Amino acid sequence: MKAMEKTGREKTEKIQLKMREGGIGFLILSQSKSFEHLIFTRIPFICLLKSSGEPEVFTHYDSVGIVGEQSWISNINGIYPYNIGIKKKNDVEEDYLARTVEYIRSFKQQDKKIAMDLSNTPAKVFKYLEDNLKGYQFVDFTSELNSIYSINTAEEISLIKEAVNIAEEGVLRSKQFLENSGKDITENELAAYAEYHMRKSGVDGFFVRSSVTSGCRTCQIGATDSEKIIRSEDIVDVDYSPIYRGYFADICRPLSKGFLSEKVLEKCKIIEEALDIAISCIEPGIPANSVDRAVKKHFKNNGYDGEFIHHTGHPIGNSWGIMIISNSESIIEEGMVFALEPGLYNEQLGGIRIEDNVYVTKEGAVNMMNIPRLL
Repeated sequence: MKAMEKTGREKTEKIQLKMREGGIGFLILSQSKSFEHLIFTRIPFICLLKSSGEPEVFTHYDSVGIVGEQSWISNINGIYPYNIGIKKKNDVEEDYLARTVEYIRSFKQQDKKIAMDLSNTPAKVFKYLEDNLKGYQFVDFTSELNSIYSINTAEEISLIKEAVNIAEEGVLRSKQFLENSGKDITENELAAYAEYHMRKSGVDGFFVRSSVTSGCRTCQIGATDSEKIIRSEDIVDVDYSPIYRGYFADICRPLSKGFLSEKVLEKCKIIEEALDIAISCIEPGIPANSVDRAVKKHFKNNGYDGEFIHHTGHPIGNSWGIMIISNSESIIEEGMVFALEPGLYNEQLGGIRIEDNVYVTKEGAVNMMNIPRLL
């Protein structure tokens, strides 16, 4: 059995069951985000599912071999667009869409519904298909895909764990570089050093650009690195999200070139307690916002109401899933994976965020972290 074939077949069967329940004949996925974690390759232009059977893909003729090596599927249709050298990108895309239309029309079936992941489908792709498949009803399948992709198999969780290990290596390398450089270091030098070592460990890339902020910049949530020199008294937040074989981790640790002050350590203790509360709350069947409320209550009870200014957690792995946030009533399920990232932000002291990655079992959340929260 090819790598990830078991996972791919399981997810395909779940998708097709929902298709049959909805009277849907075809599902067209035109963006890699929509099909990468089903067929485990990003290369094809189109992935097509019928209500039964193996997925079909349409890709460039020259890519058939590599798609076959990467993916578990066997229905790989190679297309050679005419005059590709002089065609615009839009024209080339239309060649693949035209073949998809031709393929669907070749089936004389009663199910005239076509599903699409409309949240990730470009408008021009949808318009072309709608114009050229008259008589078919198009329906949005985004929420159905999310409910399936957000539940990770044991194979997928093992890949996420490896991504966590690599992210942790990036943090440890950052700490080592800060302590042993013997010279001024800028935020972007530290980020580049960490990314270099994470890439050496086999990452595909990064889900978002690595974030290294120091001093007052630690209050700029979502900021990336800059040319700012890191001072010995600065808090340094390092936030890394390496992708390993299509699955990403996302961890954050507060570091320092010198020593963290007593006030900072006090806040770190409160944040660690918030993390433990979030992890202890998580179990299948509870709404996501109950975890967020428990964390915010903890901060308020300790006098930090107003300093926690973002969500408690978000999905990791393949990026499909639910947010752990105050307005989310979505239900947590076994197999979901989260980054939990409580933090406190104060313009005078700076921002401190500690981020652990967990997966959900029948018994509750399991922490995937191996390194301490404070280094």
